Amino acid sequence: AVSGLMRCTPKTKMTSFSRLLSLVYPRLCLLCSERLVGDEQFVCGSCREMFPKTGFLDARHNAVEQRLAGMVRFDRAMAVYYYVRGNSVSRLVHDFKYHNMPKLARWLGTQMYGELVFTDFFSDIDAVIPVPLHWTRRLRRGYNQAAELAAGLCECAGLPVAGLLRARMHISQTRRTLRQRADNARGKYYAVREEGYDGRHLLVVDDVCTTGSTLIAAVRALAEAYPQSRISVLTLAATV
Repeated sequence: AVSGLMRCTPKTKMTSFSRLLSLVYPRLCLLCSERLVGDEQFVCGSCREMFPKTGFLDARHNAVEQRLAGMVRFDRAMAVYYYVRGNSVSRLVHDFKYHNMPKLARWLGTQMYGELVFTDFFSDIDAVIPVPLHWTRRLRRGYNQAAELAAGLCECAGLPVAGLLRARMHISQTRRTLRQRADNARGKYYAVREEGYDGRHLLVVDDVCTTGSTLIAAVRALAEAYPQSRISVLTLAATV
């Protein structure tokens, strides 16, 4: 069987110029620095096969569901990979968040889809809603990494991206305790009303689930604006 990763990753056709350029400036794997070949993007096939998969689809009440349970109403929730400081996925997340690599985030969105393509996870999803950044943070970074993940995923899944959530100004969650994260996330987001989404199944997408406080705030805001909708959650990775 052909793997989902191979089926869903968009093919990039190399021109004669790009082939010549690759001889002068070879494309290297971001993880092992080996030369990329053929249609490989950002990460070589060997490193990609070693991504730490959660296997949450096979586990009832997985870690992401447990972090949301009792806090918000949701249909299903999961993460594709494990995020541990220094592992391959954490290094890539750091690259696309802090090294101006939005295309890496978009490519990882295609990998998220590839891991789920042979499941029914997307079977009844109507739209994908990325967790937003406040406009000041987006201006500094130049893009919203969750939106790039969602774009890559939707490019493969054929689903629309809907910008229904907005972020209020808040302090960064980085280096904060569990209680501080929860307090900081309250009221962090609000949703705008648009026709055609109430009563639909909406999928909230983000990069990493740590305590779940950011996702809880996003789902809560969406549920208040669209009370008839079902809401699910998908993240690239989750902390252990």
